[in-house]
Parts: sequence; structure tokens; C-alpha cells
Amino acid sequence: MLDNIPLSSTTTEGTENSHQGNCGQPNEEILKMQIHQNPKCIQIGNYYSCFPYFYRRSKAPELALSLKDKILVHNNLSVPLFNYDDVAARNRDYARMLGIRFNDRFSKINYALWVGKDAVQIHRFCQVGQILSAGLVFRFHAYRKLIDIALANNESHLVPAILFFGTGVNQLKTGLGSQLWKTLCNNSFSRNRLIFLNAYRCGKFPDTMGVSTYSTAILKKPKLFNNTPEKYKPIIENLSLLPTSILKSIIFQKRTFRFETGTTHSNFLFCTQLFLRISTTAKKQRKLTDESFIDQAWQLIIDTYRMARRLNEPFSLDWSERRIHREHNRLSHEYTKLLYPNHLTEYQFTMPWVRVIGRDGITASLLTTPHSLAVEGSEMHHCVASYHDYVYSGHSIIFSLKDQHNVRSTLELGHEENKVVILQHRGKYNDDVSPLFDAMAQHVVDIQNALLTEKRLNSRSTPSEFIGG
Repeated sequence: MLDNIPLSSTTTEGTENSHQGNCGQPNEEILKMQIHQNPKCIQIGNYYSCFPYFYRRSKAPELALSLKDKILVHNNLSVPLFNYDDVAARNRDYARMLGIRFNDRFSKINYALWVGKDAVQIHRFCQVGQILSAGLVFRFHAYRKLIDIALANNESHLVPAILFFGTGVNQLKTGLGSQLWKTLCNNSFSRNRLIFLNAYRCGKFPDTMGVSTYSTAILKKPKLFNNTPEKYKPIIENLSLLPTSILKSIIFQKRTFRFETGTTHSNFLFCTQLFLRISTTAKKQRKLTDESFIDQAWQLIIDTYRMARRLNEPFSLDWSERRIHREHNRLSHEYTKLLYPNHLTEYQFTMPWVRVIGRDGITASLLTTPHSLAVEGSEMHHCVASYHDYVYSGHSIIFSLKDQHNVRSTLELGHEENKVVILQHRGKYNDDVSPLFDAMAQHVVDIQNALLTEKRLNSRSTPSEFIGG
């Protein structure tokens, strides 16, 4: 996977001057490297960096060290067999082998080469959040002539479309149709940028904006995958109809649709249609900016769709709100009956999980069998039984929370960036839960994350307290 380039507030000129002062390279050499077309590697003293790797200080120091390993290998130097836990010692040895100023030189020369005189435009068109996307920078360089034409015609708001499709304005107008093209032309740059950043998610290599991985062993250039207007027209049309608040929402950007086949083109098209349905309802109730409302509406529809498909029942996004609720309750009941009679074999958990956690009069119990999911769904009157496949595959973990007065809730946990996170927390009939139960849910997450961090413990209190791992 391609690395992201760390942002720098330094302009090209500032980068050159800073570089000259820190590592003694003349400005002329940097300028020469800037205008060199798609170099495969650049020289730093007697060493070469594998283009287009970018040094960055990382929360995981071993990642930065691995970049230096590649440079040593590329220059036929043996890689020292250091203990990865002793980062300081390894860095000292790298300083001895590569030079004390290596990190600064590596960072500044690569930035000057890759961004160079186009720093202002690249930061404008290729910045995602607080970083530059390496994939978008690749696309910017590849389609620079088309972008220059658009900028000359005062059509900067169409640059996101050019970056996405890799074709000129005339071809885009023909491929997308006059109506959609008119919409894009009337949009602001920021809205078009939102539309196409979301569109990358359904293409090849979504994390790298349609740029394939490359081989550093042979310094092979990455391959760019272009998106045809005809294929992506329905998706762009749906995204163009969504309100900006939805396109910006965390639910839309990060909430993955847990289809068995992944986020394919057809699945992403269905997802955009689903959010169009949600945005219509949210607009009527003036809740377009209410993340909680959007999340619950999404969960209701997607659960109903998922259960209907698995039970070979009909489903339609055109159903009324009342019909969606009615079908959800009916399908939940059918799915619960399917798992209720048997399925007493415990799930095989790949991670250690605490079976029971208690605090402030509330007990959280891990549901370890399909039968326990069915019982929970039957007693709580929701569709947790249909999450059997998620638990079986390790994507979800379900806890049942209960206090001394028999007030209950159901908690779904998942994994995100090597951490346990809350996916859902619902009461009876999918109602909201009290702040006390929310606090207990967070306590369960904290306990599980602490256990995950220490999963290589030599001993545990009693084997019965844990399952899996």
C-alpha cells in the first residue's frame, strides 16, 4: 500500500533553502531533480531512496525503520539484525551507516522532488484531511496537462472529476450526459471534491485512489486505474443528489456495509440509494445533521435488507417507514426461530474475551453461542440473532447487559485499527439506552482493550474468566 505524504507548510523555495542549509545540496541539484520526469530513484550522497517512499515519523517506529532497510538493500548493503524493540539503538546504527542528517535529507529532497513547484495546486487538489494522498498526487502528475487546460479555462471546480476519470472535459461531458455534467458544472469545487472522494471507495484500490501497489525491488512505477464515465455515471448521479451534510457525515464515510461480497460496484450503488432514502426522511424531520438519527435509520434498513436476503424474502427501498419497521420485526422473529432450537456449540474466538464483567450494579455477559443470540433477540425484541454470521466470522462480539432491576441492553463490539470499538448499543425494541448503561459499555471496551494489549500474558486469574485467544 502506498504511503501518505506528510504535510509541510514550507513552500518549494523554502524547502530548497532549508535543504541547502541542512545537508549541503545545492539548489541547482534540487531543481534538476524537480524537472526530471518520473524518476525511479534519487541520490542522497552515496545512497538512493526508493521512489516514491516518503520518510515520516510514525506512531509505529518500525515502519520508518523498514523504509531505511529498503534503501540499504537497494544499495547492496546488508541490513543489520537489530532488535526491533530497541528503536533507539537501531536509529544510532542507521545514523552511523546513512549519516546523521539522513532523515532530514530524505524527507526534504523527496518532498521537493514529488511536490516541487506545484506545491500550492497539489495541496489544494490532493489534500485529504490533514495529509496529502499519495494516490491523488500520482493522479495529479499523470493528468497534469488536462488539469492545466481546466485551470486555464477557470474550471478548477471540475478538477476532481478529471482526477477521478483521467479524461478531458469534452469526453466527460459525453460520457456522463448533459444533465449530470450540468450539475457538476454548477457545483462548487468543495462539493465536487466531496462527491469524487466518496466515489473512489467503490473502485479498485480505494485506499490509494485507484493506484495499484508497486514493487520497490525493481522500482516499478505504480499503475493507475482509470474509471470510465459510463460505468460510474449511476454512482456519481446518486452522490450528486445527496446533501453535503450526508457526504461529510462520519456515518456515510466510515460506516462500512457488511455485505458478504465486500464493497463492490453494485453494492456501493445500493448504498448510495439507501442513503438517498435516509436523507429524504431526515430532511422531512429536519435531522440531516443528526448523526445518531442517520445511524439508526441506516441500521434499521440494512438489517431488514440483510435478513430478507438471507431468508429469501422480498425487500424494497420503496417501502414506507411503517412497512420497513413491520418487516424488520417479522424477519427478526423468523430468524430467531431459526437459531432457537439448537446451535449450542460455542463460537471459536480468535482473541481472548472476558465472559462476565460487573460494575455499578450492571453485569455484562458475553454471548458465546448461536442459541444465546436467539434468546437475546427473542427477549429484547430485536434482530441480534441475525448477527450470527458476523460473530461466527469474528467481525462482531455481542454482550448482554443487565442491571439489578432487570433493565437490559445489547452491545455489539467490533475491531477498528487494532482496537475494540462500539458498533451498536441498543435497548429493548432497539430503544436508546441510559447514560449509566452507556458508561458500562465503555467500561467493557476499556477492559477488552486492556486485555488485547496484554494478550500474551503468561498467566491468567482463572481459565473460566476468559474465552478464546
